[in-house]
Amino acid sequence: MWPTAGWRIVDGDYCFRCMLYCNFIHKHYLLNTFIYLRNNHNQHIKKSTMQHRLPLLLLLIALSTFFSCKSYRDFTYLQDVGEGEDFLRSLPKEPPPYLIRPNDNLYVSILTQNPEMNMLYNPATPQTTNAQAGTQQMYGELTSQYLNGYPVDKEGYIVLPVLGKINVEGMTLQDAEIRIKTKAMEYLKEATVKVKLLNYKITVLGEVNTPGIYYNYDKSISVLDILSKAHGNTDFAEIDHVLVLRHKEKGTETFRINLKSSTQLLNSDAYYLQPDDIVYVEPGRNKNIKLRSPAVLLYFSGITTLVLIINLINNVK
Repeated sequence: MWPTAGWRIVDGDYCFRCMLYCNFIHKHYLLNTFIYLRNNHNQHIKKSTMQHRLPLLLLLIALSTFFSCKSYRDFTYLQDVGEGEDFLRSLPKEPPPYLIRPNDNLYVSILTQNPEMNMLYNPATPQTTNAQAGTQQMYGELTSQYLNGYPVDKEGYIVLPVLGKINVEGMTLQDAEIRIKTKAMEYLKEATVKVKLLNYKITVLGEVNTPGIYYNYDKSISVLDILSKAHGNTDFAEIDHVLVLRHKEKGTETFRINLKSSTQLLNSDAYYLQPDDIVYVEPGRNKNIKLRSPAVLLYFSGITTLVLIINLINNVK
């Protein structure tokens, strides 16, 4: 039983079925060619007949080669990776620190010896006095993060209860913690401050198995990390031409990443992604041809079978 032309593409199943299909087509052509040559191995058949039909056979073989599956090298990341020190030298440096900018949404936690202040910045639910449980309820979902986070306004300020307006634009998260702690020490004793970024989201589009918006709650995230979250690329992806769009104050900056080359990938400014980056994995130029290839091959296979049947009937006569 050979695969049909309308299979569904799921994970790596396409390439396996395509391989089986191409294998079937090649064997079919070889069998038909063998029958054709055997039937025409007759001294009474004119040599011109063979010369007339030979181009058709060559065309079919060329088409089967053109529609065949991609090489494994078309899907292999970091193809030039060496061993030991050679690879270690090309490893990426530390990810650049993120600088807070307007429209960011921040999580701010202030813990002190004052229970009332702890409840203000780390609220508990009415059913529990556990501050951690209250924080989970207020920040555990994206909608809650949007409603309960502290947005940075256009001038770079956040407004905190009791402490008032504090400018954090252009600071790292660690610097913002220090500034908020300095402000909090004017009113509180032994304050512990934590600041986290809530809107660290990456959009992944194109030839990946699970496109969508992904949120990151670590200090950094790389292109390889985000592709892993999207369950890898499809069989039609051009992994040597991945596009990254990055929004900046003056406009949008674009990067091209070659996943096949460790040097180009690990040294790229877009290897570590920034909040609101867009990763687009482009399809191959021949994607439409690849999708239609099973039907085309089946069509030409039917033609060759019909020609051989006619030739067989003529020989019988």
